Amino acid sequence: KGQGKKNKAAKEPTGSNALALAAAGKHHGGENPHNKPKPPPPKAHGSLTDMLMKGKRQMMRRPTPVMPTGRIKRGRDYVMHQVEAGARASYAREANREEGIEAVEGLKDMTSAITQLVLDYPESEGLRELRTYLTEEYATIGRAYTGDVFAWGTGERGELGLGDGVVYRPRPARLSALERLSVSKLAAGMRHVLCITADGLIMSWGYGRDGRLGHDDYQDRAKPTVIEALKHTMVDVIAAGGGGP
Repeated sequence: KGQGKKNKAAKEPTGSNALALAAAGKHHGGENPHNKPKPPPPKAHGSLTDMLMKGKRQMMRRPTPVMPTGRIKRGRDYVMHQVEAGARASYAREANREEGIEAVEGLKDMTSAITQLVLDYPESEGLRELRTYLTEEYATIGRAYTGDVFAWGTGERGELGLGDGVVYRPRPARLSALERLSVSKLAAGMRHVLCITADGLIMSWGYGRDGRLGHDDYQDRAKPTVIEALKHTMVDVIAAGGGGP
C-alpha cells in the first residue's frame, strides 16, 4: 500500500519539473492537447512544366513545327502561304496555282515574251517547243499548288470546318469541302472563318450567332458553305470579327 502511494507520487511532477514540462508544451500525461502543432505549410507548386499542365494536355511554351519538312504530299513538301488563328482553332492555307506561278521568278514574263514571238515567227519549231514546255510547267504548278486549307484544334460550333460531330483535331486535317476549289484568301474570327476561292466564291463556316456567317439565318455551319448573297459580287478583301462565348 505504501509502495503504491510512492509510485503515484513519482508519476505526478511537481515544482520545477512541472514548469519545465509546461514550457515545452507538455503535461504529465503527454502532449498538451491545447497546444497542437501547426499544420505543415501548403505544398509549393512543382516545376514549370507541372504549372503549365492542363488536364492531360501540355501547353506549348515555344514554337513547334506542325508540318515539318519531310512530310511529303504528292512527292513534295507542303508550301503554306497563309496562317490564321481563332479562339480555339488554327488554320493554314496552302499556296494556290497563281501564287505558285508568281513564286517561279520570271515565268510570267517569259511566257508572255515567248507567246508573242510564236505569233511573230510561227515557222520557228524551237519557239513552239519552248511554248509547249512552259504550258506543261503551268500545268505542273497547278497540280502542285492546290490552295487547300488545313485546320486543327477545338471547334465545338463547327469552326474546324471538318463536318458534323468533329470538334477536336490535335493535328492538321485537310478540309475536304474545299478540295479542288483553290482557296486564295482566308480570314479567321474567334469562332468562325471566311475564305475566297480562285473562282471568286465567298464561303463561311463556324458559329452562326448574330448572322455572322451571311446565310440569312443564325445557324452554325460545320463545313464551308457558299454565301449565296455574294455569289455574283466581286470581293477582294475579307475579315472576320470576334464575339460569342
